Amino acid sequence: MKTEVDFGCRGSSVEDVSIYRGMNPKFVQRVWKKRQDQARRSGGTILKRENAPDVMQIVGQVLRTEFRSFDELRGVVSALYGIPVREIDSKSRDPRVVKARHAAICAAKKRWPDISLNALGRELGVDHTSALHALRKYGIYTSQSQTKSAA
Repeated sequence: MKTEVDFGCRGSSVEDVSIYRGMNPKFVQRVWKKRQDQARRSGGTILKRENAPDVMQIVGQVLRTEFRSFDELRGVVSALYGIPVREIDSKSRDPRVVKARHAAICAAKKRWPDISLNALGRELGVDHTSALHALRKYGIYTSQSQTKSAA
């Protein structure tokens, strides 16, 4: 197809160019083929997700146990999710780790409702906005979010 390129590549001559928006389709095909080959070699599927327990069920189980510190909280949550304790404080975005971290945040806020988001995030290795996101996602509203929504 003869067309003029309209994204910064205008030259003196009109070239035979196929125009696409966004990602290069050939590149995307190569990437997906590579992922499929890796999945076949490892015996898994590409979109396989870990079946993690529901966060609010875990929060209920955590609250039924007795914990007096964040270290004990991390231990309980990591045992229920079957991940190492150090993973909860890590920067990992693995879905199991994220759900475990969210469960720890929700359980801590339910156990200690007066704790600030900054202190909660500091104790669990996340930013205060990440802690707020976890609380809102699972329907645990803080006094700050309730006053803002009422205004």
